[in-house]
Amino acid sequence: MAKYVVVEFDNNEEADAFVSTLQGDAASMRVVGVYQKPTKFCECADPGDRSTLGQKYNWYVHAACGRPKKLVWQKPRNMMKPEEVLSQRKVLLSVQEPRP
Repeated sequence: MAKYVVVEFDNNEEADAFVSTLQGDAASMRVVGVYQKPTKFCECADPGDRSTLGQKYNWYVHAACGRPKKLVWQKPRNMMKPEEVLSQRKVLLSVQEPRP
């Protein structure tokens, strides 16, 4: 039996250092995904249904302000393989942010 472990970081530099440490390890583990976490969200009075898929991180964003919409299920791009499109992904993460 095997497991996946998802670790959340509030700091990009710490996350990158953690990934680098694991990738250099000879253990039976490897990093298979790195996903950007949104920290700023749409604060528009009425974001409505006008969403678009963001190009950089693949978040659903409000078309007018370009920020991720709160509490929308996201399927962010794996930054380790940013060229993969949704239909080609072998690792997929679904997340809802901000988490209460």
